Amino acid sequence: MEQKRLFIIGFPKCGTSSLFDVLAKHEAIASSSKKEPHFFMDRNEVLNFQGKGDDVWQKMVVTSEEKYNQLFSTSPKTEYLMEGSTNYIYSTHALENIRKKFSEVKIIVCLRDPVMRAFSAWMHLKAGERENLTFYEALQNENIRINDNYEYLWRYKMGGQYEKWISQLLNIFDEADILFINSKEMVNQNEIKKKCFDFLSLHTNEGNVIANHTTSRNEGGFIKNQFIHNLQISNSSLMKFVKGCMPISLKNKLRRVNYEKPQISKQEREYLERYFNKTYVDIEKMIGINFRSE
Repeated sequence: MEQKRLFIIGFPKCGTSSLFDVLAKHEAIASSSKKEPHFFMDRNEVLNFQGKGDDVWQKMVVTSEEKYNQLFSTSPKTEYLMEGSTNYIYSTHALENIRKKFSEVKIIVCLRDPVMRAFSAWMHLKAGERENLTFYEALQNENIRINDNYEYLWRYKMGGQYEKWISQLLNIFDEADILFINSKEMVNQNEIKKKCFDFLSLHTNEGNVIANHTTSRNEGGFIKNQFIHNLQISNSSLMKFVKGCMPISLKNKLRRVNYEKPQISKQEREYLERYFNKTYVDIEKMIGINFRSE
């Protein structure tokens, strides 16, 4: 029997990686070894991005159906094959490919306040030394970057126009096959797991319950001292021995003091809140999520 398909398709910087990790622990879900293969996007769509570092991202795209199928390791208990390519949400081509290819598909979409999603995307690119503008400068230059075909993560404002992308999604898939999640819900992982498993008609047992935590896998921020950071992540025999002798509390403290998380300015927040006013109104009407109350 053909396994059903589960796609966590967006939005980028809204907790999709954390949710992917959580759902992958269920025995009935076989997760892709590469979270974001982006296989169903148009080849011209993913292989011509022009932003700094986009070429590295493009090399990770899976273009062969054989290699795509090899990403999944199944067992007799497998009911769903899951992957999490977040750019699918922006691609009509990808969504239509998925709809045509599979008879049984479930879609999960994670959202957060579009203001903070935009800022998180900027931090991600800044930390990766791809972004060379301030956040406000980048917002003002977004149209230029779109015209130059930068990858979707660079599109801080456009990427958070949820009403546009969700309308597109609802035109292709039945609403009953889509689960929308506010990333704030993921603070309680047991509750969000129950919500997802109920949506997928999967059982929840004690073995699937884990302690709640609020740490995101791809939490944004900047490294203060690269040398210290390199020592912290080093896998040399000496550093493994040193880290093995250190209490976990001390390792966490050293990690925190070498990590800087910038804050969005009042000017930037107010500018984006005005920009996303229509998104706030429309998305509450469409799917009942109110970001203004956060």
